Amino acid sequence: MQKKVDMINHEKSPIVDNEIEDFLANRNLNQIATSDHKEAFADSVYVIISIPTNSDPD
Repeated sequence: MQKKVDMINHEKSPIVDNEIEDFLANRNLNQIATSDHKEAFADSVYVIISIPTNSDPD
């Protein structure tokens, strides 16, 4: 999970999606990705929680 957090913080998408890749690379974003819930909630106006889902039944 930390690898994905690091990718987002370096403006790289952890998933293959052209729109997300473009958005992260070309927008002036004021964001921080973290796996530390205390850091995530401190002084936050918005919090987005992303969890993995297993869409492959096998």
